[in-house]
Amino acid sequence: MVDNNYLIDWLSFTIQTDINGIGKSAVKGFLEKMGLDNLPFLEKETGRHGYNRSLTIQNYINVYYNEVKFNQFDKENTGKLDRIISMGVHFEFSGKGCRILEKEKNWLEWFEIFDTMNVRYSRLDIALDDFHGLLDFDFMEEKIKKGEVISLSRTRNIDGSLDFKKAEKLDNNGNSKGKTIYFGNRQSLMMIRFYDKKREQEEKKIFCPYDFWQRYEIVLKREKATDFINKLEKGADFAKLYLEVLAGLIRFVDRGSDKNKARWKTSEFWSNFIKSSEGVRLERKNLDPSIDKTIKWIDESVLTSLQLLVEVAKKGDLDLLEILKNSRVREKSDRQKSMLNEFDLLNEEQKQEIFNKIKDLAV
Repeated sequence: MVDNNYLIDWLSFTIQTDINGIGKSAVKGFLEKMGLDNLPFLEKETGRHGYNRSLTIQNYINVYYNEVKFNQFDKENTGKLDRIISMGVHFEFSGKGCRILEKEKNWLEWFEIFDTMNVRYSRLDIALDDFHGLLDFDFMEEKIKKGEVISLSRTRNIDGSLDFKKAEKLDNNGNSKGKTIYFGNRQSLMMIRFYDKKREQEEKKIFCPYDFWQRYEIVLKREKATDFINKLEKGADFAKLYLEVLAGLIRFVDRGSDKNKARWKTSEFWSNFIKSSEGVRLERKNLDPSIDKTIKWIDESVLTSLQLLVEVAKKGDLDLLEILKNSRVREKSDRQKSMLNEFDLLNEEQKQEIFNKIKDLAV
């Protein structure tokens, strides 16, 4: 009988580079450092995610990069060149790509290598392959419909609301092709996805040797992925950490008389599944302090000065807003350029937090 298995099923990251990190020769240098330069990559003159070139192994491993001619960039286009440089080189490893990595080294050895390469993690999918029927999707669906599940993240839910979705495809005879249960969505920093892996394989006409196969997947992005990896590097056990993260996101409960659902008893099936694990929260990156400091400076100094200018301009029958619109563009300082780059690296939730701070300046 095959054992249940905890695994990494997707990994993507970007290697930060300077002007010397652009082009195929630089990419080959990164592959050599990883020991992957002997793999049969196919070169393509197309890319994704804004890149114009790529290397691929049957989409199991994809490497995206930019190939540029520097004589295309004059002084007026240096901003575009800076943006291309800031994109770095992006690596994606699908499930099968992760299996290729595992044949070469264990994950801690890989993370140690990545640490030396200035990588910024984009996404990490961690999963449990269940071959024994630990969870009953129909039973879970009924619990969810009755409101007997609680989200435990800081916002009381995974992504602003307890976003539950069930997907089920039917064949021509009306028979189920397998269910998928989601918590969160693709824009979330964390998303849970439970699905019938056996049915998925059969749908793709891939032979499945198992009588039963469900996969319970947690998608971690950016700083959440980074924190999970950091915890592994500090000695955390993968399986235990996986269950702790899941336990920190959702909890199935049995309906009680208390109006506060948080005090309802944890369902026995869920407690058994997570092995009574205590929930752990993965860290979230704080706002860049220089940006936060600048917003405070605008609030305390700049707005006061602007309000004074507005009053003076009115006395001279001048439209200050129109003057500002038509004024010449000043060159940004290196510090200001760095702050803009830092802002671009923030996720949408963090950007919205900054936008809200700016809105608050008018209050």
